[in-house]
Amino acid sequence: AYTRYVVNAGFTFTHRTQQLTYTAGMGIDNLNQPKSDVLRQTSSALGMDKRINVIASADIHLDQYFSLRPNAYFLSAPAFNVFFGGTDLALRLPVKDTSVTFSLGMWYRSGSVGSVTAGVQYYRFGFSLAYDYSMGNVTGSQARGALEFGLRYILPSPPDPDFHPQKKRTQPSARP
Repeated sequence: AYTRYVVNAGFTFTHRTQQLTYTAGMGIDNLNQPKSDVLRQTSSALGMDKRINVIASADIHLDQYFSLRPNAYFLSAPAFNVFFGGTDLALRLPVKDTSVTFSLGMWYRSGSVGSVTAGVQYYRFGFSLAYDYSMGNVTGSQARGALEFGLRYILPSPPDPDFHPQKKRTQPSARP
């Protein structure tokens, strides 16, 4: 079988103003600490031990349709630390009561990996696709790339005004 899975978890915090959105987050990769990858190499050769990553980004609204989204990323692992950054250009199109956002972007890690990304977001759901290409001396991948898929759901913040949890019912008092 050629399929190997990796379990990751994390959180982000976002604050919005009318012209600018800031995001910061943290995650842990390889929670299940896979012992091998699709090439059947051990985790020590690939650095698949648990890793901590931290992100920061901004969404700068250029006009009502376009925005520029620079990003910075820091990764800390037992064998190495790395920093890289990139940017997306996003196009928001109004659809009924919400909008659809399409994005294209690039990431680069000096002398190591380049990545091209594309994504779409509708309401609170997002789907993204990325292709990473090894450009440096990363021997574990044998200069191969990786195709990545992302699926996300964005929780409402502040809470969605249309969400009405069922009110707690009280028992009528018993009168003698």
